[in-house]
Amino acid sequence: MNVKVRRIERKEVEIPDLNRRIADAQKDSGKPIAVICKMVGFSRSYWYQMINGKEEAIAEETLRKIEEVLGVDFGVSFND
Repeated sequence: MNVKVRRIERKEVEIPDLNRRIADAQKDSGKPIAVICKMVGFSRSYWYQMINGKEEAIAEETLRKIEEVLGVDFGVSFND
């Protein structure tokens, strides 16, 4: 049997004020934080860490789920 070897490359892009923009989008949506967290799949504790700038990075997949739940597009692109 052949075995594949996979290289996972990490790419990051810095988005100014993304945490504030996420918090504003939540407020504008009128959706409770608990509901958003359940739909996205993370804890309220993580939410508060994220919007208060305690998390240095979030996974793109998580950001896309947040965008979907809030009905917004933060315009984040990796220019691939």
